[in-house]
Amino acid sequence: MKFYINQALERAGHRRFIASIHVFDAELNPLQKIELEYENVTLIYAGYKSLFRAIDAIAVDNATIDLATNVGPLFQELRGNSDRRGTLYKILDEKLTARGMKIENIKRL
Repeated sequence: MKFYINQALERAGHRRFIASIHVFDAELNPLQKIELEYENVTLIYAGYKSLFRAIDAIAVDNATIDLATNVGPLFQELRGNSDRRGTLYKILDEKLTARGMKIENIKRL
């Protein structure tokens, strides 16, 4: 089954971000809207953590995901354009693998 995740983070101060995540099914019907606030974190941390929440909201194993994000560093890491793939990337990979999920397409908002 296919799902679409639209992720947008907005800077709300020094090391403070507001995440808005929308999850849609294959027919683009809205399934979930998630609003989160992160304080005293980096942009990449807020990007990964909000993506984890979106993936957890998808109650179907073996799903494929199309991701649209405005988080540049996250976009670069997931596209393989970064030399740094740290702990958060590994956690994402383990989370997806455990549920048989795959991020097929990634685009930048």
